[in-house]
Amino acid sequence: MKKAILVFTILGLLTTSGMVYAEPSVKQTGQYEFEQSSSSSSGDYTTSDSDKNTVLVKAGTVNFSGMTISKSGDSKDNEDTTRYGMNAAVLSINSGKAKFTKSEITSSAKFGSAVFAYGDSTINLNETKVHTTEDNSAAITVADGGTVNTNGAEVTTDGEESPVILFGKGGGAVNVKKGKYQANNSEGAVIADDGKLMLESAEFSSKGSNILVDGVKTELLISKNTFKGVGEKNTVLEVKDGEVKLISEYEPIDGDIVADGKSVVEINLDKRTSYKGVINAKDSAKSIKVNLSKDSRIVLDGDSYVSELVNEAEDNSNIFANGYKLFVDGKEVSVNQEIPETWEYDFGTENTEPVEEEDEERNKDNLYLLLGAFSFAFLMALISTISIIVRNKQEKQERIEQKALKKVQNKMKKPWEKA
Repeated sequence: MKKAILVFTILGLLTTSGMVYAEPSVKQTGQYEFEQSSSSSSGDYTTSDSDKNTVLVKAGTVNFSGMTISKSGDSKDNEDTTRYGMNAAVLSINSGKAKFTKSEITSSAKFGSAVFAYGDSTINLNETKVHTTEDNSAAITVADGGTVNTNGAEVTTDGEESPVILFGKGGGAVNVKKGKYQANNSEGAVIADDGKLMLESAEFSSKGSNILVDGVKTELLISKNTFKGVGEKNTVLEVKDGEVKLISEYEPIDGDIVADGKSVVEINLDKRTSYKGVINAKDSAKSIKVNLSKDSRIVLDGDSYVSELVNEAEDNSNIFANGYKLFVDGKEVSVNQEIPETWEYDFGTENTEPVEEEDEERNKDNLYLLLGAFSFAFLMALISTISIIVRNKQEKQERIEQKALKKVQNKMKKPWEKA
């Protein structure tokens, strides 16, 4: 009994606590380091030291409001900068949380990200400007499970190989809501390790592909965004030796989808999504499956090739040829030859309330609470059941003893006293 109680008590404690991440193999140092919850406002933090962070949040929740964070001083070690966040303007590690509201974060350092979330840490950017100017300097980087949430941010990069969003080794989660994201000389978002990218109501533009998935398996959730490219053609999604599941809702997608011979792609166009572009123009992908809801559509902008098509509109009336052809598993299929009507999206005036906690972490916390509550409920039910069993045994024993006592007492009575 005691062992059972101990086991389930430990289980409850484990499920309601967060995960513990190992310290990196390099020591990160900051010009300004924070190890407990605090607030800073209307100030300037800067450093020009190489391989040093301007702001390093090690623990607690630090709220920055109206701050200017700047970083200069190049690094020569690209591995440590993209793996552990060395030389970044802002770095959060362990379980540290950094929240920026109406602030500005800039990096003019080579191999120096502007914002970097490492391990079990979180960075929230609310109406904050993020900008990098040099090569190999992503604006937002997550690694080893880090999380970044943005709401109404303005994010730009000028250098080569400097995406606005980068998933480093160990991956993580990036949740974008509203705002502008522009990579002037690079891909927009580069997912080079496992992770999840969610984009909602944002404006994306880049010189390269808006989203590049390189050598990993990932899931993309997009809704109400606009994607633009520099030049005549725009590539919304490019997959190299990867496996991607794209889920789109209420999304006006205008751009091509490209995949190589080692890549598997599943495209889900749902809830009034309008896609215009070319899918797998060179018929090069290992596999591309398209799921199309009845209220969504595809407008071809070139001959397209898919391995499998699952369309709720069985007559393909929601796929418009636009002068081109659609091939499914190597065979041309019949599609609508009419000119599609113009779809306009009115997304309303969504607010940009500050991000208090990102969705992924909140879901994780809810799961821990649910498991903890289940463990506690199970433990209480177990204790209650055992108590009932013990009480029933005691009552039964008492009845046996009372019956035996009455029997003895009855024997001791004289004959005329017996009933």
